Amino acid sequence: SFAPIAILKTSIKLTNEAPDGLQANILKAMQPFDDEFFEISSSASDLKAIVFGICVFHAVLVQRNKFGAIGWNQLYAFNLGDLISCSQIAKQQVDDCDRVPWQDLRFLFGDVIYGGHITDPFDRNLLSTYLELFACDELMSGFDILPGMQTPTSWDDTMENLMAHVHRSHFFETPASFGLHPNVEVGIMLHQGNELCRCIDKLHAGSHETSSGASVQERAGATIDEVLEKLPSSMIVPDAAMAKTDEPSPYVHLLQQEVLALNNLLNTIRGSMTQLRRGLLGELQISNPMEQVMCALADNKVPHTWEKVSYPSLRALGAWVADLGNRALSLREWCNEPNLSLPKVTWLPGLFAPKSFLTAVQHFTAIRNHWALDQTIVYTEVTKKTAEEIGALARDGAYISGLFLEGATWDIRTSSLETAKSKELVFEMPVILVKAGLVSSHDQEQHDFYQCPLYITRQRGSSYTCLMALRSKVPTSRWVMGGVALIMEP
Repeated sequence: SFAPIAILKTSIKLTNEAPDGLQANILKAMQPFDDEFFEISSSASDLKAIVFGICVFHAVLVQRNKFGAIGWNQLYAFNLGDLISCSQIAKQQVDDCDRVPWQDLRFLFGDVIYGGHITDPFDRNLLSTYLELFACDELMSGFDILPGMQTPTSWDDTMENLMAHVHRSHFFETPASFGLHPNVEVGIMLHQGNELCRCIDKLHAGSHETSSGASVQERAGATIDEVLEKLPSSMIVPDAAMAKTDEPSPYVHLLQQEVLALNNLLNTIRGSMTQLRRGLLGELQISNPMEQVMCALADNKVPHTWEKVSYPSLRALGAWVADLGNRALSLREWCNEPNLSLPKVTWLPGLFAPKSFLTAVQHFTAIRNHWALDQTIVYTEVTKKTAEEIGALARDGAYISGLFLEGATWDIRTSSLETAKSKELVFEMPVILVKAGLVSSHDQEQHDFYQCPLYITRQRGSSYTCLMALRSKVPTSRWVMGGVALIMEP
């Protein structure tokens, strides 16, 4: 059942990939539909408007992939089969109903057909937001469906004329076409530059020497000396008795876990580098794991064996080691606090498990107020102060710092989200107060607040930590389409 290898070697591989560009994707999405498809419908004009809207919707979803993590948390293989299924559902719904059932259509398109691909809840929220824009009554009356492109004035035209209308719409494809800020183009260029360097580096992967003449072994050996010099020493796990309380608080347990995690990582680093150094000196035979560590150190990358016991990070080795030193210093300062109490401001990105800190706030508040833990939620308030301006511990909750806003900026004067400044990829947030309260006394669905996801790295996805409510003076759909999020590692 397989083709002979000789034939495969002389064959030409053909692939059918999505075209590049929003306009080209819209035209390709419209190609499967001809006039016969609409003529047999009892409401041909309504159906034509719906199909046009979902063709634009499909093109936006496919083309948004090029923006990386700020576009989608995960990459999805949306295809023309989804579009055709939606058109068939729309045809049936239009023929069976007196009016266009927009709410039913948005549910079927967003939760069943296209939503069947989606695994991330924030991507699903983005999809629903787009459907509110592209599947609505305004399609019938006409509006700017994209910046620079209006919907056709008449839905009685043929599909050929509708495609000609798209051809005549000479709109410039910009991030604004997707609801994104122009700054994301800078991020794309940086990503493309990094990918180019990575590909060039891959071409030299088999070479044992660099242009400077240093071999992989020599570079790894020099890196070992440099890392060991900067590596912080292991810490003594604090005794819970130092808290001088009848029962240690959740914060003390968290501190102990953080110190244990740090010591485990430091021991792993020292053990692997000591082994590798002996291998480079000829005292041990270099095994496959040792060779992988050697190659990673020579390429200024964090070895995989370290990553398995470490925290999520996209930093290169040099910056990663410096960050590890800052984390160790932060934990030492916490251990030196009287009675192991919280610091005035906790540097949240410096923790191995930042989500555990938020849980500790929730747990501590529930114990102190005799609340049921399952009826307690964590919420946040953005202050107007920096970490240096905080003079005392929070009376209720805990102050945190070290978070950065991506996709927007924060107006300290009005305490609300604002459009990002040009070429400002991230904005450092002021100190944030994390508090806990009862579900019944706190409105989680506040219309003037954007429920902003917090991630550890800019890769987003699995590094999700929690939601933080940020005040917004405009509809929150703007920030959803803009991919606005808080991150710990800029």
